[in-house]
Amino acid sequence: MGRLASDGTEESHQVPGSPKSDDASQPQKAKRALHPLAWILSLALLGAGLMMTRSSVLLLLAALVLAFLSLRVERKPARHEAPILLLAAIVFLAHVIGAGKDWVRAIAPAGTIALRLLALV
Repeated sequence: MGRLASDGTEESHQVPGSPKSDDASQPQKAKRALHPLAWILSLALLGAGLMMTRSSVLLLLAALVLAFLSLRVERKPARHEAPILLLAAIVFLAHVIGAGKDWVRAIAPAGTIALRLLALV
């Protein structure tokens, strides 16, 4: 009959988990990613700080960047953000419509309020 593998006829293979560390095929440890809660906290603090600005353009850019980053961190599709976008649109329209005849002058402050809401969330 043939020889058994325990007779030493086969090459010795590295056993997973063995202490041999000079093996070049071992993968290098990847850089550890930031915890999602840390991402969300930092984005919330940045959003709270941006809430105090008066520049509508800066608020718009911040709202878009923060929305993209928070969706990426939470691993959620964009359709889950539809309720907050709808709320911001309702707040904007309520301020513009509530201004009456001065609705043109109310567009900028209403946009600022809606963008602050988006930057906060």
